[in-house]
Parts: sequence; C-alpha cells; structure tokens
Amino acid sequence: MTSDYFKDYTGNPDHGKTPDVFDPVHNTRIRINYTYYNSPEVFQEIIDWYNEADPYHSFDYTVIDDGSQSKPITDMNVPSRWRILRIEDDLGWNNEGARNCLMRDTSNEWNLLLDSDWIITSQCLNAIRFQIARGLNHRAVYLPGNFGSNTIRNSFLVTKDTFWNIGGYDQAFIGYHGVDYSFLRLKNTYDRSDFFRFERIVDDVVSPEDKNRFEQVKRFHARMIELEEQGFGKRNPEDKQDFIWNSKEDQMKFWQDIEFKVIND
Repeated sequence: MTSDYFKDYTGNPDHGKTPDVFDPVHNTRIRINYTYYNSPEVFQEIIDWYNEADPYHSFDYTVIDDGSQSKPITDMNVPSRWRILRIEDDLGWNNEGARNCLMRDTSNEWNLLLDSDWIITSQCLNAIRFQIARGLNHRAVYLPGNFGSNTIRNSFLVTKDTFWNIGGYDQAFIGYHGVDYSFLRLKNTYDRSDFFRFERIVDDVVSPEDKNRFEQVKRFHARMIELEEQGFGKRNPEDKQDFIWNSKEDQMKFWQDIEFKVIND
C-alpha cells in the first residue's frame, strides 16, 4: 500500500496522520446550523434544499434535536454529511439553549445560525464565502439584507469566538420565549451590508396558535421583573428585553446546564 511505503520511507509509523500543530477550527468552510423539534416535514424540505443548493458538499451542516419526544430526528433518514446532535430531555422552550450546544460543538470559525423557517441559496452561500476570503470583521454579527436596516432577528452569520465573547444565549432563562435578546443585544456590532439574504420556506414551523407566542413573551417579561424585584439584576434601561445580572454568581443560581450527545460520530 502507498501509505505503508511512505511510513517505511520516512521511518515514521504515524506518517499521514494529522499533526497536533494544525488549528482544529476550520477557517475556510462555513457551517450551517439548525435546531429541530418534532418537525420532520419541514426539516425534510431543508435537507432537500441543501442537497440541490450544495451538490458538491462545499459547506458543513449540523442539526440538533431539541428534545423531541413524539417525532425525534432519529426517526428520519438524515444524510451522512449532516452532523446530528440530540438533547434527550424536552426542556420546554429551548431553541436558544440548543443553539448554545451547536456553538459549543462546532469546529468551524464562521457559522450560520438559522431558524427552521429559513434557508439560504447557493448564490448567497458563495457570496458569503467570497466575502470571508476578502476579510470580514470577525467581531461583527452579520444580518441578511432582507431583514431591513432597523430589524434584528434570530438568524445570522457569526464566528464561534464572537458568539462566545458576546456570551451566547442566557441559559438562566431556559423554558422562556424571548431569550434570543440575551444574545441580540443593542451594544453588539452588527453588519447589514446586504451581501447575502435568506429565503423563507414556511410561514412558521409551529402555528402561532400552538405557540401562543405573545403570552409566552409576557411570561418571560414577568420573570425578568420578578428577578429584578428580588435583587438579582435589572432590565437594561435601553432595551428591557435584555436582563443584566448583578454578578455571575447570581446568574449561575438559575443557570441550567444542557447535555447533548452526537448521534452520528
């Protein structure tokens, strides 16, 4: 075998193995990250889309099942190029906690985080790759042009380091809807250069009636007011959907750790 020849020639039995000196973070490939929850029909549309948009597997993909009990992702036939993660327990409203798991797991520098009602075209994927090669601001959160200049929404392009330098999403509020604002803070550096856009494939993954989203948001606001009254922190006066803890110790009193496993390693 060729590998045996080179091992003998070099005198190195480990010849051909990846040395430890290489950076484990992929600096050239973009990872596309999705969360999944009891929605096989929608996620099949996402799989089919990227099978056509990326036939040569130029991008990396990860999906995390956020505790689905009735229709787990393990019941689906997900292509092998998708990395599959799973949170075993249903923690309630946990899209943001699941995203923290995605960003803990990723080995790519640049990551697209998309809600399951959005996809991105091959043209826009290539535009992002071109801009990365030219040199993007590693400290910025990049928003697609179709969100509008005054809109911040929970699908974006970001580096792994910047995501964690901001702090990720606040896992002290697991189970509440509205925790996306614990990452999408007003003080962040945002870029709306409009070199890429997202496309919507469904109006919503879960119907508004099932989500009862407005009541869930009010429940989250009430929880922040309660914590403020108890002296654990305060709502940001510039953006009262962002809670500022008095200390890391106070935040950790309510923090929920999230365990996940890799399904197809």
